[in-house]
Amino acid sequence: MPERGTCERTPSEEMFLISLYRLGGGDWPVKGLDVARRLGVSPAAVTQMGARLVAKGLVFKDSSGLKLTAAGRAEALRVLRKHRLAERLLTDLLGLGWADSHDEACRMEHAISEEAATAIEEVLGFPETCPHGQPIPRRDGSLSLTRGRALTELGRGERATILRVEAEEGDVLRELARMGLFPGTEVELEGSAPFRGPLLVKVGTARYAVDRGIARKLTVLPQLERDGEEKGGGS
Repeated sequence: MPERGTCERTPSEEMFLISLYRLGGGDWPVKGLDVARRLGVSPAAVTQMGARLVAKGLVFKDSSGLKLTAAGRAEALRVLRKHRLAERLLTDLLGLGWADSHDEACRMEHAISEEAATAIEEVLGFPETCPHGQPIPRRDGSLSLTRGRALTELGRGERATILRVEAEEGDVLRELARMGLFPGTEVELEGSAPFRGPLLVKVGTARYAVDRGIARKLTVLPQLERDGEEKGGGS
């Protein structure tokens, strides 16, 4: 059974908590202005909501900014779990494009019960990541994140496997889909255009010029690091 109180969060409160988590607020203080930009609301609205969640023991506020408490982080991960399971449901079973699943899941995440989330997880075969490669929090609130590097950090001639997309934005996802740059895809960095221009990336036999802004949003696991993990048993 879900813990008492988990259904007492309003959609606005849940959106605030999950946005703060995505900005890094589970680990360090985040400026209110950054939260306002992400949510598309006024700084005054962030101040008001922040005060409400501080009173509920879900957010800590000081001169450095806003940070999730342990209870707030647990709440954010609970909503994030529903969001990413909804994305998998929409893409895997309903055939929705991966560029549209994020926005649709944002609407669904507030309505899915804990029981429904567990049922979705079971039907989908307990997926570990969302369609964009982000890890799905487990029912107990734990989350495993494979460390990697941004595509922009690869050296010339270096090969890597795409782990995840860090920014689930429609335009970015559509551009990545056009080039076949999905999680699990192997790529090779062949070089870059002059004056910090696009990266030249090889995908199979195809070659693409990838905008640096988009490349920074792709986390990859270099082949040498992947081979080292496999030889070491993943430790």
